[in-house]
Amino acid sequence: MTAALWFRITLKDLHGVEAKDNVWYNGRTKSLSHGGALGLHNNGPAGVTHHWLTVDQTLDVMLDRGEIDACTAIRPQARVTAGDTTVVDRWGGTPIDGNPRLMKLLDDDGKGVVYEFYRKTGCFQANHHVIVQNRILKEHPWVALELYKAFQRSKEVAYERAWRAQSAYLFFPGKDFGEQAAIFGDDPYPLGVRAMGKTVERAIRGSMEQGLLRRPLRLEDIYYRTTLNT
Repeated sequence: MTAALWFRITLKDLHGVEAKDNVWYNGRTKSLSHGGALGLHNNGPAGVTHHWLTVDQTLDVMLDRGEIDACTAIRPQARVTAGDTTVVDRWGGTPIDGNPRLMKLLDDDGKGVVYEFYRKTGCFQANHHVIVQNRILKEHPWVALELYKAFQRSKEVAYERAWRAQSAYLFFPGKDFGEQAAIFGDDPYPLGVRAMGKTVERAIRGSMEQGLLRRPLRLEDIYYRTTLNT
């Protein structure tokens, strides 16, 4: 999960905490996890202790019992889904609000950490890529750049709408465009290799540091040649 990758990168870059310094629990079962699909249970990160939860375990219950010290995200649901093999992020029914055994670590929902990380590294904590199969690019090499242009234009339209509905434009709840722009500039969701290359390279290094990659990748190994100048 990309969020977990950036979480560990942030711990390292801001506080010097390595991935191997903690024991990690994946809240998803092996069968419904990105790591399970990639076979990390057979050849996982060297030196990093990692566990998948069973279908009957949930992060909220483990946190409430003191079986784990912290959790990046808990999403209460309308019903208890522990034991349900069809649910990706299961919920054990633990009361959150007013629970004396639980404490919110970041009162600002992580806003200060995200801002500090960008100030120090110049990297966004970006998630997800659009992937095009090589067979399609071989037959239709124009596809990659046209997809980039389409997403760029759709972002511009979204920005125009966001000025009328500010919360859609902001990373965190609030209405202060100036505060966010002072950190990230007027384009908080940049696209293209030039704008995001540094971020992708940090994600690659982080994957190497955390044992998720066996060899480094170059940007030209990832992005199609027609998009390298975007």
